[in-house]
Formats: sequence, structure tokens, C-alpha cells
Amino acid sequence: MATTTPPRQSHQMRSALSTSRDGLASSSSEIFIPPWSKDMFSTELQQMIQGITATNEAEAELDSPHFNPTEHINRLFPTEQSLVEIDTVLSRIRGKVAQVDRDITKEVRSQAHLSSKAKEDLVDTNRSIHDLFGKIRAIKGKAEQSEKMVMEICRDIKKLDQAKTNLTRSIGSLRRLQMLINAVQQLRTKAAMRQYHEAGNMLHAVNELTPEFSEYKSIPKIQELNREVQEIKEDLGKLVYEEFNRHESQQHNNNSAISPSPSIPSALPHVCFVIDALGDIKNGFMTWFVEGQLRDYKQAFPKGHELARLDNIDRRYAWLRREFRYFDESYKGVFPESWHMLQTIAEEFCISTRLALSDLLEGSKNSIDIVALVSAVKKTIEFEKELSTQFHEDKQPIIEEEEEEGFGQEQIVNGGVDEEDDDGFAPYSAEAIRKKWEKHKQQKLKDEQAKIAKHQRLSPPSSLRFRGMISSCFDPYMDLYIEQEDRNMKEMLDKIIAEETWAAPEHEGSKVLSSSTLLIYYFNEARKRCSSLTKGQAFFDLYGLFKKYLSGYAAVLSQHIGDDSAATTNMLHMKPLSDVEERTICLIVNTAEYCRNIVSQITETIVKIIDVRFRDRIDLQNEAGDFSGVVAKGLKYLSNGLEAKLDAPLHQMHKIRWDTMEQVGLEQSDYVTQVDAVINTAVPLYRENLSTAHYQFFCDLFVGSFVARGLIQNIYKCKKISNFGAQQLLLDLTTLKTTLIHLAGTPPPGRYERLVKKELGKAESLLRLVLTPVDSFLPTYRQLIAEGADADFGRILELKGLKREERNELLQKYNASRPASSSSSSSSSLPSLP
Repeated sequence: MATTTPPRQSHQMRSALSTSRDGLASSSSEIFIPPWSKDMFSTELQQMIQGITATNEAEAELDSPHFNPTEHINRLFPTEQSLVEIDTVLSRIRGKVAQVDRDITKEVRSQAHLSSKAKEDLVDTNRSIHDLFGKIRAIKGKAEQSEKMVMEICRDIKKLDQAKTNLTRSIGSLRRLQMLINAVQQLRTKAAMRQYHEAGNMLHAVNELTPEFSEYKSIPKIQELNREVQEIKEDLGKLVYEEFNRHESQQHNNNSAISPSPSIPSALPHVCFVIDALGDIKNGFMTWFVEGQLRDYKQAFPKGHELARLDNIDRRYAWLRREFRYFDESYKGVFPESWHMLQTIAEEFCISTRLALSDLLEGSKNSIDIVALVSAVKKTIEFEKELSTQFHEDKQPIIEEEEEEGFGQEQIVNGGVDEEDDDGFAPYSAEAIRKKWEKHKQQKLKDEQAKIAKHQRLSPPSSLRFRGMISSCFDPYMDLYIEQEDRNMKEMLDKIIAEETWAAPEHEGSKVLSSSTLLIYYFNEARKRCSSLTKGQAFFDLYGLFKKYLSGYAAVLSQHIGDDSAATTNMLHMKPLSDVEERTICLIVNTAEYCRNIVSQITETIVKIIDVRFRDRIDLQNEAGDFSGVVAKGLKYLSNGLEAKLDAPLHQMHKIRWDTMEQVGLEQSDYVTQVDAVINTAVPLYRENLSTAHYQFFCDLFVGSFVARGLIQNIYKCKKISNFGAQQLLLDLTTLKTTLIHLAGTPPPGRYERLVKKELGKAESLLRLVLTPVDSFLPTYRQLIAEGADADFGRILELKGLKREERNELLQKYNASRPASSSSSSSSSLPSLP
């Protein structure tokens, strides 16, 4: 327990501490010591200082900024007995204070000494810096003097070097000038002697040397040389034309004398060498030469002459072939290959011919013979292909456009007769046709890849420049050809429709109408004819004719099935179809499916052939939809026809007294046996003549229609059914379910089996309601026929044979329990039964 310090001792301690502070103040009067603050140093620095200076806990406590003297004294003298040692403690503290004073004084004196020495060092440093700047200025001055000296030395060297350069250039220029003067003199000599090869070499040398003196055009000597060179070039140009004129005259004389072996002057190739060297006259010379070669052509086919007519167009092309032979005999090896002189003649011939034919067609637009026009186009295109092949620059065979395989060729080749394929698909079924088309495309892709591998390089664009060079003049008049095709197609369609028997042959054979194969064959031939003439606007117009007559043929097929309105109305009164009528409808269904698949082939073929600018506009989806509509209509008629055959057995059904039946028979009813017999008799014909997909679609249509419009409606016609009668009908439905399920084959598709069970489940629910007691009828009705029409409720009550009071009571309960939405949507509740 700490006690308070006696007053006398405390006074002595305060005196000692005061003395210590006074001593510190006197010893450090010259140094300002800021007051201690805990924020004076950072935490890390304080920890480092404490780690260095602290030797024990007592000293660490004295150094702490939070030092409390009272607490410290109480720890030194915890009891009154310990005060006897106060003198000893004071002595020790005074000793420590004295030691601290001595240390502080020592450090202060040392710092004062170091401060004076630092001032001396600073003065020495400033003096050294001044000396260094002085030396630097001296070195800079000497460097400037050295630079001036070097510049003076180099100035003389540069003058000498420039003089050497100028002297070298002068010597070179004089040497080239001498070479130019010699070349001009030799050029004049060789030109005068008509030594064209040497003259060409000299002319090339002059052309190389002349640009060297472009800067000296003002010098009289250079001007004189330039004039002399220009005169020599003009003289050579005249000699060039003179040599070729002389050769042309000799050739005409030889031709008139029927010379068997015309000679080619050896100087002509050298003349062409001179033309190349002259440069400026080359284009003019080639134009002059080509016009001279075609002069006879223009004279042979003047405007308005009989030879200029379309039916004589092959004579024009025969003239150019003779011209090629004449050129080969008269100028073989004369012109350099880089000139392409023969190709230039052919191009100018094509341009001249196109202009002449354009004038001819424009003048006789209203009296053009279509046969002559088509013949002229064919011959022109063949001629253009011939030129493209002949002038192929790489001398490689041009990859000609293959004749595209016609759409529907397998069917056309086989005459529409096709056995079941290897994959088991029925002939002309959607699966079979699709698989054949895929095989066809894969084979075609392989053939194209093989052709590309054989010809690694395609012909360059220059080899195709003749395509359309002449034939393009016929394009504005090809509408006449399309009009003729339109007339021919109409006559052809009318003819094949008139000759169509609309009956399937008795023997196994074609599964499609012959008119369809003939139509597609004609389309294929028309496509070939038109694509051989043009692939532009006229070919697009032919595509329009395909659309027109495909739609027309689909309409004819639909018309021969029956009235369009009858396919969508109640057909309970429709007459049963005969076997011949059923076979005909199956034939029409297969034909429509065949045409629908051919439409996709027609689209792909046209898109591949036609010009790029028309490809996005090719679309036969509507026409394919027309044939799909014919397929659906035919299958609907078959379904309704089978239902018509079942009218008689179903009529026997509602003649049975179901209300008086007292027991359930062990076997099915007679009408069920008759229904089963009718279905099993008719179905093989459908299965045999329809594709798998179409037969399945027929089964789906028949099941839905037969149960809803045939079976259930005849159950309602039974008026009243007892419980035994309802049980017998359920037994009959079980037999009918088996018959309908196996209608699609064995085993039946799972989807179809579920459909049969779903549709017959509606009839079974109806009969179960007949068997339901009156007290549970209403909830059972809502469970089995949740979405039943209001009329069904009353009709089922009639089948149960309930009394009037019971029926009215159930009707009132039914009306009262109807949902609010149903009540609001109906105009009124069900009326009570009379």
C-alpha cells in the first residue's frame, strides 16, 4: 500500500529535481530543445529508439512521454519503512543527473565544433566550384578555336571534293554525249540501209541515253540531237508502214495468182522490233493493221445485203476462220507474242459484228424470225466459246461449263417406273425421293472435286472476254423467244392433260401420272435450250413460265380429285369411292409429291445456272405449297371415301335395341365385324399405292374423322342405351381399337397408337357416363369430359334414359355449378327438358 511522502523528504526531492532542471537549462542555453510530444516521432521510430536506449524497465519508464512522478516515487518508497533509504536514492538520482549533464555538455560542445568545421568545408567547396567553372570556360574556348581550325581545313577539302564530283559528272556526261552522238549516227545509217534489227538496237540505246540530257535541253547541241532523233523516228515510222504495205500487196498478188506457198519477209519481225522501240506508234500501228485486215469483212457483209441477214450469220464466223488461216500463213512469227495481234483482230471483229447485228435487229424488230434468231444465238455462243478456247493465254484447256443434269432425270429416264429402293422406301415416297436427291448431290460434289483436282488452274479472265462479246446484242430481243416458249408450253400442257388417262395401270409400274414426267421433261429441255442461249433476263423470264405452269398443273391435279369445297365440309353423304377412283387419287397424291420434290431440284438448278443478279429472286415455295395442298386434299378424299363405305355398318349400329339388351355377349357385334371387313378390304390398296409417310398421314386423318364424325355421332343416334348395352358397346370399342391400331402396320408406330387410344377414349368416356349412377353423374361428367360442350350433357342424359324429373334436376345442378366465366360467356343456361 502506497503512502504519502513526508513533507521534508518531498521538498528535498523537488529541490533536487529543480536543481537538475536548472543545470540542464544552464548547460543548454545555446540550444533550443523543443518540448517533448508523443506525436514528435512516428510509432516505428519510437519503437526503434526505445529498443536502442532502454536497458531496463526503470529507464524505459523514465523515457516514457507518459511518465508520472508521483507513481514513480510511490513505487520507490512503497512503505514508510522504505523512507530511510531516501538519501541513498537521492544520491543515486543526483549522480545520474550529473552524468546526464556531462553527456549533454559534451555533445553540445562536439556539435559546436562540428558546426564551425562544416562552415569551413562549405567555403572550401564554393571555392572549388568557382575554380572548376573557370577551367570549363577555358576548355570551351579552346574547343571553339579547334572547331574554327577544323572548319577552315574542311572548307578546302569540300571544295576539292565538289570539284572532283563535278569533274566526274562532266566526264560521264561527255562520255554519254559521245555515245549518244555515235548512236544517233549509227541509227541514221542503219535506218537508211533498212537494217531494222540493228536500227532497233540503236533506237533502244538512244532511248536510254536521251533522258540523261533532259536537264540540258537549252544547250544548242542537245537540241540539235533531239531534233535529229525525232526526224529519224518519223522516217522509221514511215518505213514501218511502207514495209507492211509492200507485204500486203505481195500477199494479194500471190493470192490472185493462187500461190501455193506465200513467203514471209525476214525483215518484218525486225520491223516489229523497231515498232516496240518507237513505242508511241505501236497502238496506232495495231489499229491501222487490224482495220486493214477487217476491211474485206466489212465490204463482204454490207448493211442491208443478203449476206448480212441472221440466217447467214455462220458465214461471218467462217470469214474470221479463213482470216485466221490467212494470218497464220502470211504473218506467222512476225508479231511478238506479247502483242496478241490475232486476239486483237478477233476482238475487233466481235465488236464490229455486234454493232452490225444490233443495227440489223433494231431495223427488223417487228419481223424477226424466232427460228433464225435462236439459231443465230446458238451459233454465236458456240463461236464465242471457240474463241475463248483458242486464245486461252496459259494454253491450258478451259474448263467448260458442264451441261447441268436435268431435274428429275432418274424419273424421266426410267419412264416413271421405279422399284422399291435398297433402303426399303416405297417408290416415289418422300423418303425415297429425298434420299435419291441426296445421293445425287453427293455424287455431283465428288465429280466437281475431281474436275478441280484435274484442272488446278482455271482459265484467266482474259480467256473469257469473248463470252457475250457478240451474243449480248441478242438480249433485248430474247423476249420474243420467251413468248414462243410460253406458247409451246401451253400447247404441250394442254396436250398432255388431254391425253392423260387419269387411271393407274393394272400391272405394277409407274406410281405417278405420265403427264407429270412429260411436263418435267419438257421443262428440262426448255431449261437446256434457254441456258445455251442466255443466262440473264430471258432465263429469268423462263423461270417465270415454270412458276406459271407448275401452278397450273397443280390446279389440274386438284380439280381431278374433286370439288375443293367438298374436302373441307361434312362428307357423311359422300358416295363411296370405287377402286379405280381410289387408285387414281393415290396416283395423283404420288404425282403431287413427285412434283413437290422436283420443284426443289428446279430451284437449285436455276440458282446454279442463272446470273448472280437474279439468284436472290428465285423462289418456288408457293408452287411447292400448291402441290402439298394437292397431297393433303387427296388424302382427305381417301379418308372421307373410306368413311362413306362405313356408313352402312354404322347405320346397323344404331338400329340395334341397346336399351332392351339384358346381357353382354361373348363376341363383338355384327356391325363391328362389317366395319373390320370394310377396313381390311380397302386398306391394302392404300398401303400399296401410297408412300409410307402419306399412308401414315392418311391413317391419322381417318382415325380422327371416323371416331368423331362416324362412331360417336352414331352412338348418339342410339337414343337410349342400357347398362348392358353400354358394356357391349365398350366391348365393341375394344375390337375396333385393335383394328384401328393395326391399320398402320405391325407393330404400329407409338405415336399413332397413342392417337388411336386418345380418340377412342372419347367414345369410351361417353359410354362410361351412361354406366355412371345418377348421384355421381355430375362429378364423373366433369372428370371425363371437362371441356365437353353444353349440348353433350343433355344428349348423354337422353342416352341414359332418365325420367324427365331426373334430367331436369341434373340440368339445374349442372347450370348452378357452371363456372362464372362459362356462365358469362353463354347467353343462357341449359333449358329444362320437356
